[in-house]
Amino acid sequence: MIEPRQIRAARALLNWSQDDLASASGIARSSIKNIENDITTARKDTIHDIQSALENCGIEFIAGSGVRVKSDFVTHLAGKDTFLKILEDVVQTLRSNIIPEALFSCVVDSMSPPEVVDTYRYIRNQGIKMRSLVKVTDTVLYGDLGEYRCLPEKFFHNNAQIIYHNKIATMILDETTGSDKAAVIIRNAPLAEAQKNLFEFIWSQCPAPTKTTAKIKY
Repeated sequence: MIEPRQIRAARALLNWSQDDLASASGIARSSIKNIENDITTARKDTIHDIQSALENCGIEFIAGSGVRVKSDFVTHLAGKDTFLKILEDVVQTLRSNIIPEALFSCVVDSMSPPEVVDTYRYIRNQGIKMRSLVKVTDTVLYGDLGEYRCLPEKFFHNNAQIIYHNKIATMILDETTGSDKAAVIIRNAPLAEAQKNLFEFIWSQCPAPTKTTAKIKY
């Protein structure tokens, strides 16, 4: 969870007054003043509203109580470690989030190399929840069965997408080999929220798997 000094620093970067933050977050100015001055301990939902308001205007909270302005709303990644870079960003983004959850669509656990499996384990150890939409015929599932829902085969395409907080990461496949070629990360809260809603609808309509034949576990 973000700290009072990060809120003060974020306002300074945006040249915002406490009134500006109050207007953007829906939190009373008096409450923001008390939080920033460590007079009161804010509820988690209050901090979430403040953090979201700041992040939606380009603020990024980073490890070690850091704050910075992120000017790139679209990030392009390329190379063989592209998916690992996305997972690293998942951890960085969700570590201080009030609801740390990453939503994966069209993933195949059995295609994950050891370094990706290790990173998934690290993500879980950080308290970040994971849910995944997989192909209905896929029985090699490394996580708990309750973390999966099964897509009909005709709607599945091995083109992974991850939704986390205010970001959407989409893998771009090589049209010839079908292997991961690059990725795009879009940071936009309304778009991420729309994709989360779509994910939740699909999740509610698809069955959970009943078995796994995986030899390893996350």
